[in-house]
Amino acid sequence: MKRLIAMAFAMVVLATAGTAVAQSPERTAYRACEPVVTRAVRDELGARQRVQFFADSTRLEFVSNAENKVRGRGQYETRRGFSEFSYVCTYNHRTGETSKIRVVQR
Repeated sequence: MKRLIAMAFAMVVLATAGTAVAQSPERTAYRACEPVVTRAVRDELGARQRVQFFADSTRLEFVSNAENKVRGRGQYETRRGFSEFSYVCTYNHRTGETSKIRVVQR
């Protein structure tokens, strides 16, 4: 009996080992936009090292059935300390692509 239970347990573990947990559309959009916004802050605003996002400022806006717009704020490190920025990024859930990236120093 113990052997049967152990085998059943092993089968369940093996069957679920490769199962991925689906992310929410919001989380997917945030994760897709964060690296491209970071690159834009470095390229356009001259961030030297750290770029940090303010999680409590992040908002998702409906654009279409395929796209959402991510808006938020953050800060980046300069030679004199930190400066704040705001950003907008459009994420297409069908293609997985980002577009219309805009960053503005505040």
